[in-house]
Formats: sequence, C-alpha cells, structure tokens
Amino acid sequence: MVSGRMRMLGLGTLGALAIASFCTIGATAYVASNNLKRAERANVDAQVLEALAHVAITSCDGTPCIKLAEGQARWTKNDDYILVDASAPRGPAAP
Repeated sequence: MVSGRMRMLGLGTLGALAIASFCTIGATAYVASNNLKRAERANVDAQVLEALAHVAITSCDGTPCIKLAEGQARWTKNDDYILVDASAPRGPAAP
C-alpha cells in the first residue's frame, strides 16, 4: 500500500508536469501565431515590391508622378489608386 506522503509527492509531480506541458503548448502556439503574422506581412511586402517593378516613378516638373499603361484597372474602393497588372510585360522606363 502506498503511503499518504508518497501519494502527495506523486500528485505534486503530476501537477508540475501538467503545468509545464500547458506552458510549453501555450508558448508554441504564441510563436506559431507570430510566425504566421510575419509570413503574411512578408507576402504583402513581396506583392508591393513586385508591383513596383512594373511602374515607372519619376518627377514631373518637380512633382512625383507614376507612369502606367493606359487602361489600367482601378481599385474599386478608391479611384485614386490604379491596380498594377504584374503579369503584363514591362515596358521601357520613363526618363
């Protein structure tokens, strides 16, 4: 028969292992969540850089301007923004 002291030691050890397991699972979930967020931001940054490769940004009489192909699709939420078609072939850069 197991004494009361041994039973308490066993329960204490089991409790400590359970707490350590929960902490490890929580830390792993936190790190995984941060990595997913970083990957999403990197994807958006890569899309922006890809789009910038298809436009010519220059100066028009001292004012910044962007040269785009005629008939570019506009963003439906804001007409001031033109959607850049990254699949189209690149033309010559503006002077």
